Amino acid sequence: MTRPRAAEAPASPGDEISGLLDDVLRGLISGLEKWVDPAGVLQDPVTGGPSPPDHYGPLATALALRLYQGPDSRWRDLLQVRVSIPDGQLDHAPFNRFLLLLLEEGIRADAPADEDLRCLRGQRRRCPLDRRYPSNNWTLLAGLCRALEAPPAAAPRAWSRCLAQLDAWLTPEGGFVDFPRRPGGKGAVATPIAYHHKALFIAVAAARASGQIAWEERVQRMLGWSLMTWDGQGHAGGLGRSTHALFGDACLVAALILLGMDRPESVGHPARALLLGILRRWRRQSRPDGLIHLNPAGEDTSGWDGYMYLSVYNAWTAALLAWARACRQGDREGIPRGGRSPGVPVPSGDARAGILRCGDPGGLLLLLSTRGQAPQSFGRKAAELRYAGGQPFHLTWQGRPLCPPPVRVAVAELLDHPALAGWISVLSVDGQLFGLTDWLQGAARRQGDSLQVTLHGSPRQLVNRPPEGLAGRGVAALDWRLLGGRMGRSAALKRSSLAGVEATLRVRMTLERPRLEWDLTLHLTGAGPVTLLNPCGHTFLESSPPERVSWRIQAGGRPLASGGWRGDRLPAALPGGMGRCLPPLTLNGPHWRLLLELVWPGADQSASRQASSSSR
Repeated sequence: MTRPRAAEAPASPGDEISGLLDDVLRGLISGLEKWVDPAGVLQDPVTGGPSPPDHYGPLATALALRLYQGPDSRWRDLLQVRVSIPDGQLDHAPFNRFLLLLLEEGIRADAPADEDLRCLRGQRRRCPLDRRYPSNNWTLLAGLCRALEAPPAAAPRAWSRCLAQLDAWLTPEGGFVDFPRRPGGKGAVATPIAYHHKALFIAVAAARASGQIAWEERVQRMLGWSLMTWDGQGHAGGLGRSTHALFGDACLVAALILLGMDRPESVGHPARALLLGILRRWRRQSRPDGLIHLNPAGEDTSGWDGYMYLSVYNAWTAALLAWARACRQGDREGIPRGGRSPGVPVPSGDARAGILRCGDPGGLLLLLSTRGQAPQSFGRKAAELRYAGGQPFHLTWQGRPLCPPPVRVAVAELLDHPALAGWISVLSVDGQLFGLTDWLQGAARRQGDSLQVTLHGSPRQLVNRPPEGLAGRGVAALDWRLLGGRMGRSAALKRSSLAGVEATLRVRMTLERPRLEWDLTLHLTGAGPVTLLNPCGHTFLESSPPERVSWRIQAGGRPLASGGWRGDRLPAALPGGMGRCLPPLTLNGPHWRLLLELVWPGADQSASRQASSSSR
């Protein structure tokens, strides 16, 4: 276990966090007010139409306005619009039910009118909860709602049931498994970092409401895991869907506020520095209307998933921050203490999730996806690379990001622009696509200021195959209509391997210099004609390009020439992401080696500082 060290920064005034939180909330409230029309309908600045009624933007806005501005705000207008929406158009029941519970809690302190309470309870009845959802974070939130609503006699059992759910979805190191529902054994799991932050928020809220010590122990483990993903500055993400998205940021910030990391007594805790880093980044992400861009990419929709809306995530952020700060006023009882100790253990990796933290934020920091995770979206039209192993999902030099997170890319685009695959080697065999996405982790070995990680694996099916025949199409239709696509999602856990191809990847990094080496060996023992679409593929940021890139390709030990680099802009959550690779290569021999070295500015200065230090 290690503690992450933030990159050195000038000392900040003791009240900077409080001031930043004030500015963020003021901007969010002002921005949301501007986008609520005279009829009480929340508009979305990006789509130009109403915020989707099947989401939770309107209720989150109502909660934020009620807590921040009081009973005379327009919260009732937003609530009445929801009342008028037919049941069939409503969705996201766990989110809306949770917000309604917080809204009811918030108005109770002001002697609410009976009609307001009746309205809120009536709306809760319109949010029926299912026992299971495709994503475990939804199921966990539904369990929290049930425990919050349980009568006193049934509450202990409800909290125990919710805790048991969380325990079933935590890795030994404390990471939250969002998929599959039963992650037992050694199979692939998905731990998207944004939804780990959401699960942490749920655990902190549960610790506050239940007062049970058991929740505090989980909070401590989960907080350590979040700190493992932090770069010492303003980013704690990069792996899985909704990466670096405002939704996950908001959950993490609200959890840290509930834990008291905005208070002076938390000085010295790494989570306080994490909170400050995110708030500073939010200031850079702010829009002229006071709202916050959904990720660091800013104006465009790079890195967005199809379910993301500017109005919804900003409303969610405003609601969670307003509620967390209201809870902290007067140090209400029930605030969990488990995460406050500066000695919270921070893992250096998570073998179950396939994550390795290498280096230090003060020098070169590499967050590496090793074994690969189960993609939560495994369709026929897009390659989901955000869960793939054998790639960096965040890389920084002295706090400055050097490469973007991986992306999800349409198959047609991938075939035309294979550089979009980034670090993941993509092979085409008989018209089918396979990727080096899943690995067995070997040893991580350090020698001096260098570290080498060795991975072994075989290419895996990159996109799902269409159902075969009339029977296959019938089963797929029944799965979609009756089982909610459960069988289709399970296909992500059964992706086939490409027989006859074995790979070894050696990742080497120099801890005190911004230098990476990617050494890939391929052994072909019987596969048909294989084309490597993106030899020596890698990514970088336009704001921090490598100053030197060298490569070498060997076929059977003999060097091989290749054409020049091909590059494409990546639709990534960090701005200026670029993918680059050499032209496609037909692998017509049994033994291949592809060696790539990247060196960023700063290496020579670091080397000279090191030499100067050794001579003294």
